[in-house]
Amino acid sequence: MATLTDEKLVIVGAAGMIGSNMAQTAAMMGLTSQICLYDTYAPGLEGVAEEMYHCGFEGVNL
Repeated sequence: MATLTDEKLVIVGAAGMIGSNMAQTAAMMGLTSQICLYDTYAPGLEGVAEEMYHCGFEGVNL
């Protein structure tokens, strides 16, 4: 999958609904191949990461 850049994109507050949607949108639009998810609520963050893995975005490094 071709991306716009290989720079790292950090999404702070990624365990919330908006952060999760931002991560999926960034992957779908092919903005970058490097997405870093950050949140202080670990169980929610793990859920978002698992959801992203199940979506099957090729070439995206979480």
